Amino acid sequence: MALCWLLCGSCSRFTEHPGLPVDAANRHLALAAVERFRDEFNRGDCQAIYEEATGEFQKLETNPDWLGQCEMLHATMGMWQSFTPRQTDTWQTFLAHVDGEAKFTSGVCRLKTTWSLEPGRARLFSLYLESPTTQKRIPR
Repeated sequence: MALCWLLCGSCSRFTEHPGLPVDAANRHLALAAVERFRDEFNRGDCQAIYEEATGEFQKLETNPDWLGQCEMLHATMGMWQSFTPRQTDTWQTFLAHVDGEAKFTSGVCRLKTTWSLEPGRARLFSLYLESPTTQKRIPR
């Protein structure tokens, strides 16, 4: 379970704050993006995750750094079996947060993701993984 937290880097974006409700369409986009992220992670397709992320994510997390972290997470955490969303909200009109519980082969982690909402899709802006012993934020 401690290995569950290698995935995130640094992000003050994940301070606890009351967010605004996400409308149904944007909630659907964000939750679908989490599922797409899970599928790509399970396939070991770290490059696709990076290429689909926002430019801000890519500026703060280089491709080699992301690939190394993602591959290490995949190796240490195992398959990402399920995700149970606990809360979705928006911080700004163009960002959606999805906070929930991710179950991996190695254990259960809290996973908080932020998605940039664009017409018809959501792109990864940042993520945060937390277990009782570890915290990981990406990008750093």
